[in-house]
Amino acid sequence: MTQKEKGALGEQVARRYALRHGMEFLESNYHSRYGEIDLICKDTKETLVFIEVKLRSERPQVSGLESIGVRKRNNIIKTACEYMQKNDIEMMVRFDVMEIRCNNKARPKRINYIKNAFWLEELNEIF
Repeated sequence: MTQKEKGALGEQVARRYALRHGMEFLESNYHSRYGEIDLICKDTKETLVFIEVKLRSERPQVSGLESIGVRKRNNIIKTACEYMQKNDIEMMVRFDVMEIRCNNKARPKRINYIKNAFWLEELNEIF
């Protein structure tokens, strides 16, 4: 399975998970000059949710959350700000991470969903 296929599988699983948990899907693979956001949803509390999807093996050496370094978080936050400005959105935001554990055949086995994985307060360090 190629990286592109793995990414598509992870985002498909993540989208279904978000919908089953009451979120409204807005967009996937949103690109800016800073990077990409895997999924953008709105939850039932009128919060805009930016989700970073990480597809991992059953026993990864590093968790999905740990694999997102400061630079990646900063780029996600910048991309989220650009998305909100471009679409004239003013609402609460949340940055979540969805870690999807797969077996050797790349079949999803377990989902670890981390709400509020990082915050906008980190913007002070970015700008």
